[in-house]
Amino acid sequence: RIAMVDGEGETVLDEVVRHDVDTATRIVSYLTLLTGLTREGCEVPTNKTLEEISELIRDKLPKDAILVGQSIHHDIEWLDLVKGVDYGDYVDLADIFRQRIPKVLISAGNAVKREGDEKGEVVGVGAVPEKKGGGSTTSADDATVGFPTRYRIFGLRHCCVHLLSVDMQSSHHDPVDDARYSILLFNKYRSAEPPL
Repeated sequence: RIAMVDGEGETVLDEVVRHDVDTATRIVSYLTLLTGLTREGCEVPTNKTLEEISELIRDKLPKDAILVGQSIHHDIEWLDLVKGVDYGDYVDLADIFRQRIPKVLISAGNAVKREGDEKGEVVGVGAVPEKKGGGSTTSADDATVGFPTRYRIFGLRHCCVHLLSVDMQSSHHDPVDDARYSILLFNKYRSAEPPL
């Protein structure tokens, strides 16, 4: 199932992809409890192929559209959309709602302790390094923080629960809800200043 909403969260497209039963690809399970899809619902003759739905999306998208979604680069890839041709740009919520953490906790602890020992003080991991010329920066590379890091990516449902105070998934997965809540998060936080 593929869905698209506009900037206000209104449904623009909601389609179930047709699976041709006479192809070599066999569906073992529709994962109905997770997806809400059934064999009967997927084999409706009026359902469109992935290629047809991708073309519908191209027709409905303004060429300067900004696509918003959780790990949306995957959707862009399998829909075969081209930046600058089919859409203007995209915002991946997985890049916005994430937390930088040490790759290995013990190495981070040792680096912080070592820095504190050198300065003769206790140094917090959350300290923001100084920029050349004064001021502070909101991000730092691994060399600056003194230990290797990685990102913990928060899922869309987690972001909605903690940032919008709503559980957006009360039953099976619904791509219309995913799209609507992605737009809600984007609209609420797109002008927010990053915390220092």
